[in-house]
Amino acid sequence: MNRKVLHVTFLLIFVFAFAALLNSGCDFKNPTEGLKVKVKNIPRTTTVRVEFLDTKTGAQIGSDSPVGINVKFAGDDADKVISTTNEPITEASTQNGVLFFAIQDGVIPSTTNPVEVKLVCTSNKYISTSKILTITKTKGNPFQVFMTSSDAAAQPAGVSTNKKATGTTGGAAGTSTDINLSSSDVPTTEPTSSISVPAGTILKDKAGNILTGDIETSVSYYDPRSESALDGFPGGFQVETDTEGKEVFITAGFTAIDITVGGTPVETFENGTATVEFDIPAEVMNPNTGNTIQPGEKIPMWSYDEENGDWAYEGDYTVTKSHEKANMLKVVKENVMHLSWWNLDYHYNACYMGRTIILNLADCYSYLYFRAYLTSTDQYVMSGYTPWDNQVTLLWAPKDVSVYVKFYETWSDYYYGNLPLSGEYIIDDLCFGDPVVFDIACPCEYQPIDVYVSAVCPNGNTLDQGTIDIELLKNGVWQYLGTVEDGFMHIECLAFGTYTVRVFYDGEYYEKEFTVEGSPYYVEVPLESNIDLCQ
Repeated sequence: MNRKVLHVTFLLIFVFAFAALLNSGCDFKNPTEGLKVKVKNIPRTTTVRVEFLDTKTGAQIGSDSPVGINVKFAGDDADKVISTTNEPITEASTQNGVLFFAIQDGVIPSTTNPVEVKLVCTSNKYISTSKILTITKTKGNPFQVFMTSSDAAAQPAGVSTNKKATGTTGGAAGTSTDINLSSSDVPTTEPTSSISVPAGTILKDKAGNILTGDIETSVSYYDPRSESALDGFPGGFQVETDTEGKEVFITAGFTAIDITVGGTPVETFENGTATVEFDIPAEVMNPNTGNTIQPGEKIPMWSYDEENGDWAYEGDYTVTKSHEKANMLKVVKENVMHLSWWNLDYHYNACYMGRTIILNLADCYSYLYFRAYLTSTDQYVMSGYTPWDNQVTLLWAPKDVSVYVKFYETWSDYYYGNLPLSGEYIIDDLCFGDPVVFDIACPCEYQPIDVYVSAVCPNGNTLDQGTIDIELLKNGVWQYLGTVEDGFMHIECLAFGTYTVRVFYDGEYYEKEFTVEGSPYYVEVPLESNIDLCQ
């Protein structure tokens, strides 16, 4: 048999089998009928699933109605990114909040030889963000990216945004009036940020062209006391900086400021400079001292490059006491020559590969979401989730700190205030030491079951090559379930009931519902006798 033809056939079987996922007595139609298949469509060695979540609701963006998100691939390993059909790509897009891509088949990621890809994400309905993905294994690799709506009414607690028309600019004549805008028009005792640009300032785009037309200004402030606001931090707190490389941020507050002229973003100023101010609530802690931040202390400030997702060090800035608001501090940055996210952050050197967390879960969960906080100050420092094998090796963890960890069944459990599973767990050092093992009791009301999936020919042959990722509809959200490998998949902890699964192939989803009524449950998907595998 021609080997190339066999590889193509295997992929068709994968898509066919898991769009069917039904017992052997059912009739079905191949969902790839009419699809033009090429040799390039061999199943990929390493796949990546990125789920885009709304910071306020935790829902998948676009799950109710399409929302366009464009992703550019950056970083050292961006040239290793391919589509699931083996085409080199530099960017991709999604309308339903889930993006699939792959890594070149000849690249085998591991903890000692990871693949790092930076996603730079933009949308006309969400504030730009970025995310560094560290891929350490073959097969399926699920990740989550949180994005904050640009609509002030749809933003989470702790975020305030104000967008207004702020005059005109006459090209070389500069702005017709002063631009003064705060993140809140309403007098408030809550923290805010603001920008001031004097009249006569020349506004330029990224290419250095002088802009002419109507000006619109947007200012957003993110309160460091609000964990829902911190979830919208671009790229999370494991970052790459221009001075220290890989680090971990602990923020004292940040602001996003955008100015457009006729819809074109302003990048730089000439013949004038801007001033940016933002408040710091007096109860925010300095993790280096273990005490609240005091007037006279200095905090490093960083600016964000939306093109490549990197942070640039702007210098150390002095904290002063606010004269306008009681129990509030502030930082002022003068002589601003370009626009950015501006962020006050203490920073820690990070170990590339830290401790391994192993969970004894009584076969109760497919994965758990976790959040880590500094033991000394209760400040949020990192989050993630354990994959299907119930263990995770921490990457880019802050050095020389002790944390406590909380585990949740889903991110929405955390966001909506549901109790964490089995309280808090202490890790005295995130970077060095033997694996830490935590026992988490299973509060499931239903009996966990085992599900075995295989694809079988009439002559008894089984599918025995390649992989494909499967998603499960759970609590109204599509979640990564696992990877079918060589025609077989073992799923832990599905209570009795009816489920919907789907696979993604060449830009399309294929769904199927099935019912589990016993344990163990075996799904044998029948294959047609005329395909190459079954002859």
